[in-house]
Amino acid sequence: MVSAKELLAVTKDPSEYHNTTKVSWNGQQYPIFQKHSINVMADQILNALDSYKFQQLLVCGKSGTGKTKFVESLIHKMSCTRDKSFHIEWHHRHEVLELPKIIDNLPKGLDAILVLDDISFELDKAGNKQKKDIFSKLTTIRHELQGQKIFVVLISHYSRSVSKPLRESDFTVLLSLSNVERENWQEIWGKESYWKLRNFQNQFANSAKNKKFKVTLDGDSYYYTTFKPFNIALKNHLGIEISPIVFMDESCNFCRFQKDNKIHLEPEKILEEFEKAYGTISHDIIQWFAYFHAGKKDALPYQKKRGLDYLLTRLAQYSTDMDKLVELATTTHKRRNKKSNHYGHIWKELDSNIISLNDKSDT
Repeated sequence: MVSAKELLAVTKDPSEYHNTTKVSWNGQQYPIFQKHSINVMADQILNALDSYKFQQLLVCGKSGTGKTKFVESLIHKMSCTRDKSFHIEWHHRHEVLELPKIIDNLPKGLDAILVLDDISFELDKAGNKQKKDIFSKLTTIRHELQGQKIFVVLISHYSRSVSKPLRESDFTVLLSLSNVERENWQEIWGKESYWKLRNFQNQFANSAKNKKFKVTLDGDSYYYTTFKPFNIALKNHLGIEISPIVFMDESCNFCRFQKDNKIHLEPEKILEEFEKAYGTISHDIIQWFAYFHAGKKDALPYQKKRGLDYLLTRLAQYSTDMDKLVELATTTHKRRNKKSNHYGHIWKELDSNIISLNDKSDT
C-alpha cells in the first residue's frame, strides 16, 4: 500500500521547500517560502494525475475573497507555464447537475481540467437518482479513463453547501474562515487541524482588516500587502498536509477563456473580420479551436474527425518526435501546393494539444 509520505512526494526534494524563492511584480522581487508557493501545489496535482489519472479539488470561501483568481492561477501554473497541455472547461451553478454528461462529452484522448464554479447548494435541487448518478460518476471515473487525465475543480462558498461526497476531495483550499466555518472544517478535518485553522483565520482576518498578513515558517516570517500582489489561502492535501499558500493573480486568455464576461459580438461579425485577416483558412481554425478549446464535439466535419481519431489512436500507441512530425507535415504540404499551407498552420495549432500524448504509450 502506498504510504502517506509517498502520496505527498513531489518532483523536488521536500527539504528544498524551506528555502525562499522570489516572485517579480511591478519591477520588484518578493520572497516566498517555497513550501507555500502555488507552484508546489501544481507539482503535487500533476504528479498525482500521472499516478492516478483523476484528481479533485474543492475551493471554498466567501464572495470576493479570490476563489476564482486562485483557480485561474493554479491552472496557469499547471498548464500554461509548463510543458503540459490540457483541454479546459468552465461551467457554472446548475450545470453541476449535468456533471456525468459533461465528463462524458470531454474530448477523448486529451487531458482535461473541468471547473464547476459557484455550485453552493445546487445539488439540493437534484433528485436522489440524479445525485446518485453524479456521485457514481466521480467514484468510477478513475476506472473509465483510458490514458486520459482529468482534474475536476469545485468552487463553493460554504463547507456545508457541498454534499459530503464532493467534500471528499484530494485537495481542499480555503480562501476565508469565520468562526462557524472553522468549527465546520475542524469537524471535517479532525481536531488535530485546530491550530492550522486558527492560524489561517488570523491571517485572513488581518488580510481583510489591516490589508496585510504574515506567513511564518521555522521562526522566519514574511509580511505581505493584500492583493499587492499576494493573497493568502489554506491548503489541505489528503488530510495530512495542511499549509498556507501565498499566491498572486496569474492567468492568460487560454486558462480563463470560458469565464470572462465580454462584450457580445455576433458570430457573423467575428467570421467576417477573421476572413478578412486570414481568408478561408479561418474556417479551419474555428473548427479546430471549437473542438479542442470549447469542447464542441460536432465542430469538425466527418473526414477531419475521422482523421484526427486515427492520429490520436496512433500517437497513443507509439511515441514519436512530434517536432519532426510537424515539420514533415508542414514542409511536405508546402512542396505539394505552394499556394496553400493552411494544414501547416493546423499542425502547429494541434501540436500543443497532441504533444502530451507521446507519454501515453508508457502508461
